[in-house]
Amino acid sequence: MAIYHLSAQLIKRSDGRNAVAAAAYRSGDQLTDEITGEVKDYRLKDGVVHSQIYLPKGAPAAFADRGTLWNAVEQKENRKDAQLARELNVALPNELTRSQQIELLDGFINEQFVELGMIADTNIHVAHEGKHQNDHAHIQLTLREVAEDGFGRKNRDWNKKELVEQWRQAWENHVNQALENAGIDDRIDHRSHKDRELDTEPTIHLGPTANELESKGVRTERGDINRDIEARNNVIELAKTQERIRELKEEKRQRDDKALDDAYVGSIEGVSGRPGKFAAESAKFTKTVDLAFEKHGNVYVWRSLQAKGKTVPAFIEHKDKITAHTRNKTALKAMAQASMEKFGQRFRATGSEEFRRELWLQGSMIGADVTGFDPTDEDIRLLRDQIDEHEKRYGRKPKLSDDIKALVMPEEDLFEQYETPLMEKRNKAVSLKEKANKDKETAEKSRMRLIERRDQLNQRAEGLMNAGRKKDFADLLEEARREVIPDDELQALDELEARIKDQEEKQFVLFRGRHEKQLEKMRSELRSERTRLIDDYREDVQKTIEHIRHAPSPEASQLLDQAKQLQRQIDKQLETEKQLDEKILKAAKAIELIDEELAKQDIKYG
Repeated sequence: MAIYHLSAQLIKRSDGRNAVAAAAYRSGDQLTDEITGEVKDYRLKDGVVHSQIYLPKGAPAAFADRGTLWNAVEQKENRKDAQLARELNVALPNELTRSQQIELLDGFINEQFVELGMIADTNIHVAHEGKHQNDHAHIQLTLREVAEDGFGRKNRDWNKKELVEQWRQAWENHVNQALENAGIDDRIDHRSHKDRELDTEPTIHLGPTANELESKGVRTERGDINRDIEARNNVIELAKTQERIRELKEEKRQRDDKALDDAYVGSIEGVSGRPGKFAAESAKFTKTVDLAFEKHGNVYVWRSLQAKGKTVPAFIEHKDKITAHTRNKTALKAMAQASMEKFGQRFRATGSEEFRRELWLQGSMIGADVTGFDPTDEDIRLLRDQIDEHEKRYGRKPKLSDDIKALVMPEEDLFEQYETPLMEKRNKAVSLKEKANKDKETAEKSRMRLIERRDQLNQRAEGLMNAGRKKDFADLLEEARREVIPDDELQALDELEARIKDQEEKQFVLFRGRHEKQLEKMRSELRSERTRLIDDYREDVQKTIEHIRHAPSPEASQLLDQAKQLQRQIDKQLETEKQLDEKILKAAKAIELIDEELAKQDIKYG
């Protein structure tokens, strides 16, 4: 991590320092002090990786030699407390290569020092502080103006504090620009912790002695101070990091919520139909949905993006609706499939017109009936093109709802598909009804013949009575009259059947399905009435048979046989009438259903 460090100090004789010795030490070179004759030899010093002297315009070329330069500085100063040179120590970003570090120093030194007329003797050092590498540079600057004939007067403007602050700001700018050029995100700041309102404490500078001891594993006082500061700073940074993590999570949640709101394009709500009613029909689409989407709770996300670590919702299933967050056709088709399983075949789309149009197109192709959108002629044409494309691709037309069929199919195809089969069914049902009516007429004629037979039986009974045994034959006459259904009961039965027939005609006109229960009740009453009459009749016939058995005349025996035969005929006729009634009822219901379908078609196609 790049750090900021720039410190400045004066090399003064009052501190017992020497410009030649300082230059020899910083450069790891051997120099001779020409005034004292002392040799300063630091060639065994490790860590010096680059040295360079920068000369301003007009400076003597001889000053490019380090010994010549700094001996000239020493010889120019006469005071025992003279200020000999200024030294800057700057930290170099370890993230930069050596050539990038040298390029950074070139730009900074030429701009801030050489252009002002200073000579800069620069040395790059590489040191290790514990586990960290400390790349830094020492810049030793002259304090006097220089000309071709050597040094002149001292420039007091170079000692102003404002200039040092300028150097600090300039070093920040040059380092940050070098980091940006190298594609590194780290940045430095020349301001103090206090000016930057930081909670952490700045560490202190170790210095060469403490740094060397620390590198050898020897703890120093300055090193312990820095370790204590770093421990306190770590606690502060940990708390700040945790707080920042919470802030980032909250920001992400807000961004996700906003993204969902921004991505909202429409929703689907149920209209009619039981949930799950079309689940079986749409089950073949479930595999497509599962392949394209992964369900997280009630949220359907793209599997392709999920595999890349991105959770992007396509649509969300709520309790009473499904909301869409994309206009992708695959997603809208899957959304329509989920809606069919949740709401049934018919559901309503809300949202932008583009969303409703695309949902109508995709839903129509899978048999859904999407309301909330009024298709134009162009939309219908697009749907027909999709249907034709599906038929070419799969060899069959897609399953469409009745409303969509009526909308996109040609009129002649609709007539062939719906009207022709319905008319054939109706004609067949009418034919069955006519046959049933004929059978009923035949049954009526048979009933009249039975009534006529009853009258003949009565006449014969009266003849027997005139021949004698009036009391027995008076009873026989009464029983014989009750052998068949009496006139008043026949009349009541006829009236009841007439009322039923009249009611059936009214129900047929008004689609008698609404009065089916009442009709069934009346038929039940008729059957009960017939059953009661038949039971009474059979009881009377049995009594008649008993009377005739005790009659001595041959005519009575013959009458007994005729009564038995008549009973069998009546039983057979009643069974025939029952079967005819069932046929008539089935035919009437079939005609009623067909007429209802025809009525719907009349309403739909005008």
